[in-house]
Amino acid sequence: MSTIVMSGCATGIGAATRQALEAAGHKIIGIDIRDAEVIADLSSAAGRQQAIAAVLEQCAGALDGIVLCAGLGPQTKVVGNVVSVNYFGATELMDAFLPVLKQGHRPAAVVISSVASAHLPFEKNPLAPALEAGDEARARAIVENAGEQGG
Repeated sequence: MSTIVMSGCATGIGAATRQALEAAGHKIIGIDIRDAEVIADLSSAAGRQQAIAAVLEQCAGALDGIVLCAGLGPQTKVVGNVVSVNYFGATELMDAFLPVLKQGHRPAAVVISSVASAHLPFEKNPLAPALEAGDEARARAIVENAGEQGG
């Protein structure tokens, strides 16, 4: 039995993926805002750090897989949360769990994402400099301003 950490495990694609992995005999340490082993809000740095600490405690230094599936769509009321969860949630969790994953048995990592921001080449996307710099506040401001202007 392998141990897999999974964000976004409570609904949608994440819930279906979790069900399939558990049916195959894998142990899941789920992260979500509800109905998970680790309850955390990935839209904030503090929530992500809380999730990371809780998973590292629960996995006892042994992870065989990472499935990062948490994501928000355009219906989200606070549009800045989309970039915080979808980008920073994925990158920060991956960076935190990768050292432990490397110690795992046949380690594997999967990130499930949206094509919602793929309409522009990355280098022309106004978010690119903020994302590359890891500047979450700037990225959120860009997204929130675009939303106000209907972008």
